[in-house]
Amino acid sequence: MGSSTISLGLGLGGGKAATSSGSPSGGGLSPIGNQYSVSLDGANDYIDCGGASDFSFNNGSGTDSAFSISAWVKFDNTDKARLVSKDNGLGSREYLFGTNNTNKVNMILGTGSNNLDIRNNATINTSDWFHIVATYDGSKSISGLKVYVNADASSLSDVSVGTYAGMPLSTGNLDIGRFGNGHSFFNGLVDEVAVFSRELTADEVSSIYALNMANLAPLSPLAWWRMGDNDSGSGTTVTDQGSGGNNGSLENGPTFSTTVPSF
Repeated sequence: MGSSTISLGLGLGGGKAATSSGSPSGGGLSPIGNQYSVSLDGANDYIDCGGASDFSFNNGSGTDSAFSISAWVKFDNTDKARLVSKDNGLGSREYLFGTNNTNKVNMILGTGSNNLDIRNNATINTSDWFHIVATYDGSKSISGLKVYVNADASSLSDVSVGTYAGMPLSTGNLDIGRFGNGHSFFNGLVDEVAVFSRELTADEVSSIYALNMANLAPLSPLAWWRMGDNDSGSGTTVTDQGSGGNNGSLENGPTFSTTVPSF
């Protein structure tokens, strides 16, 4: 497919988004304390979260299921900063979420030659924290794939290639901070990374962003890594607070940081 711009009419802007009633609606979310994030060096640091089968949202035979990824990030380099990936390193990429070579946040489903690829055209920088979210409804259609930057998905471009027939089934673990085949490492800070086995609504995304730091438990995340807040900011493990129990292992020396998102 060629590049095209998709206007989804969400129009949430760069501030704290609200519903027509004047406040975000996100399933009873409330603020939560936050003391730590994880710093990744962009060279070889990453977090191995395991869960090879838990994080496969397809059956390997062309049937996808819905899922979402949410995270807070502060970039030190915005070029090809791969945040979350599921790939066995052998060409069976299921999905890749982060920034691409145009310094835009994007989500790719499928392989390099046949994929769905949606790009959010928002400008990002190395000064601010950003809340980024990818949602997918499982339809195998580009219209079912969205990327939000600070709760805004009003300007998306379809940069898919080939013919998408569903994600391949990979034996690779879910990694935070790199492309699963061992390159394009994330350089910067990551916090509150969560995976959901359903499509988050626009209101839910808005509520997470509007609260700055939200207790995600009411949204029933499959995985939720608080990046130190449940591990006293020490050790080499980030405990999974979601239902899957897939703790993350800090690989090659990521460090805990006390720099966290704030308005």
